[in-house]
Amino acid sequence: MRILRSYAALDPEVGYCQGMNFVAGLILKYLPNESEAFGTFCVLMRDRNYRELFLPDMTQLQHRMSQLEGMLPPNISAKLRNCGISPALYAPQWLLSCFSNEFPTTFGARIIDALLGGQTLVAEVLMRVALEIFRAIDFPGQEDFETVLRTVREGPRKWNEQQLSAVLTRALLQQ
Repeated sequence: MRILRSYAALDPEVGYCQGMNFVAGLILKYLPNESEAFGTFCVLMRDRNYRELFLPDMTQLQHRMSQLEGMLPPNISAKLRNCGISPALYAPQWLLSCFSNEFPTTFGARIIDALLGGQTLVAEVLMRVALEIFRAIDFPGQEDFETVLRTVREGPRKWNEQQLSAVLTRALLQQ
């Protein structure tokens, strides 16, 4: 994808990182040409500071995962902790792909649209979306690693468009 090669040349500190392809592909799906898609990708990466998550040492990604873990409602945090489920098992896929890796394309597109329409930094919006996802998950009574992780990773994939829209609306309306 020329967008990603061009961005890697423009920002050699970040270069290319897995996950960028989902975001660039989603942008290309909705914009008429590569030049506009590249400009939009650059706005997300530079102006909205999405690039911080892709820096080679991944310290900002790790920081955001830790921050997310600390922001979870106490009952959800306890359930995940008791099962030994760390954010590393779900958050990178969500955050690095703007949720477009594991959710319908319209979900990620709506997030990108909100980011482009305002001045909010990418990480702030992604964190709010992740929190709303957790609040909406219907966790089973079972507290074993496999069941709870499957619920986190696969549960939201079964949500209908109305459920997904409600999650995004709640997340995007927060300040």
